[in-house]
Amino acid sequence: MQNDLVPQALQASFNQFLHYLEQLDSELPAKCPYCKHREFSQTRAMPLTFRCRKCAKYFNPLTKTPFNRLQPVRWLAVIFIGRVNLFTYQRLADELDCSVKMVTHRDRAVMHQMQTRFPQLYQWYFTHNDMVKNAPVSDLPKAVNTQHLAFKQKITKLLMTSKAKCLYCNSKNTTKISERTAFYCRDCRRSFNLLAGTPISRLRSADKWLEFIDLLVTKHDQNTIANKLGFDTGTVGNWRRVWCAMMRQWDFDHLATWCQRRGSF
Repeated sequence: MQNDLVPQALQASFNQFLHYLEQLDSELPAKCPYCKHREFSQTRAMPLTFRCRKCAKYFNPLTKTPFNRLQPVRWLAVIFIGRVNLFTYQRLADELDCSVKMVTHRDRAVMHQMQTRFPQLYQWYFTHNDMVKNAPVSDLPKAVNTQHLAFKQKITKLLMTSKAKCLYCNSKNTTKISERTAFYCRDCRRSFNLLAGTPISRLRSADKWLEFIDLLVTKHDQNTIANKLGFDTGTVGNWRRVWCAMMRQWDFDHLATWCQRRGSF
């Protein structure tokens, strides 16, 4: 499949990753995702399910992948192609008859797996969508523009993190427990947050974080932001204060000053 928006050097990676997404739920696994044993038996054809002969656990081709429990699987390829073609999350949600949150959650899973399997394609995809499509308006000062893109990239990377070392015992045997940045350690049985000690550590609605940052930079009307995200104006004001504090904590001072100034009306 040829896509004119994808650079020629990345066409092979694009086709391979698209094929991978299209075959996800029918691909025969090489080993048990729990104990890594290579002997298992098929117990069901629809949906495709297996049982390990060593640990006796049931699993499917998506178990312990970023796509686990993300149904229907066919949406993943649709979202990937749509984002390559610069479809907005809202347009994809309308076409799939689902929420924007469901689309963004699946796109993050796609990006995480792409980063692991095809890092060069991931770099292009990230830039193509999150830096070009969502770039600030042209009248932004250069320093603000640069920090806006860098700040969004840092937030996106944190949201996409699926494995993290425990902050208490340094174990890598952890699992993500929310769409934000919270994890649970299976060894010391404690939960932790990668954003602990920051102004946004308890901020909910992670699926709206990036859109809010864009609106914060490009809009000065608090009511517009509230209507766009389904917030009340009090929540918008609180989020503005929290995000500006986060920007300053990470030394994005130009961006924080710009967002605070735009919020004065």
